[in-house]
Formats: sequence, C-alpha cells, structure tokens
Amino acid sequence: MTKEVNAKIVDSALQKGWRLEAIFHLGGMTADDAYPTAFEDAVDEDIEDVARVLGVSAGRAATIDRDALFEFARLKGKFGFLVLAATPVRPYLADTESYSASWNHYRSKWFYVEELGAAVPAIETWVAKERADDRRRSRRDAQ
Repeated sequence: MTKEVNAKIVDSALQKGWRLEAIFHLGGMTADDAYPTAFEDAVDEDIEDVARVLGVSAGRAATIDRDALFEFARLKGKFGFLVLAATPVRPYLADTESYSASWNHYRSKWFYVEELGAAVPAIETWVAKERADDRRRSRRDAQ
C-alpha cells in the first residue's frame, strides 16, 4: 500500500465520518486451508453479508457455511481485500444539517475490492446513502 493510498483513506475517513473495522487480504490467507482465527471470527459473525459481497447468490448466501464460502472465494479468484467499514448513526436535529453522532451507535458494511484504495469511493458512497437515510428517518420521527 502506498503513502498516497494511506493518505486517501485517512483524509476520507476524517472528512466523511467513517472508520475501518477490519481489513483481510484474502490472497495472503489462501496458502493453507486453515484461516486466521480473527478472520474466521469476523466471517462467522457476518457470513451472509460476506458471502454476498464476494458474489454468492442471495439464496446460497443465506445457507452457506464457512468452508463453502472459503472454497467459493478460492475458485472465483477472490484474492483481494475484504474490508469492514463503519459509520455512526446520525440523528439529525429537526430540519437542519445539524446532527449528533457517537461511535456508541454505528452501523457497518463489508466491501470486497481488488486494491485497497478502491474501497474508499465505495465506502464514501455507502456513507452518503446512510446519512441520507438518517436524515429521512429523523424528519419522519420529528413529525
């Protein structure tokens, strides 16, 4: 990873209000059938979401187990980065651009990218959508 990619990630995370929760390089873990415990724990917690971002169909993702998921990733050549990003939930105040936010209440989403820098625009798009959804919910709840 280059300094430019690091700078892009740091700048976007600070400016847009998100953070990286986990980064796994799938290619670096395929030399053995045994995956790192941290990766297995993360995947087990969100296996359906991870399966979907790797390209598993919705029906199969709902019932896939860890071994089948790892085999799918290997067979499909998914050797890039599996990234978990998070952003705070933002309750907006009345009909303004002001909001309160805390990392005590946040949501997260998995992304798969071939190059780590490619995660930034995908995360920014997701964060913008979540902010818009938070704004709509806040307006609805205020009525």
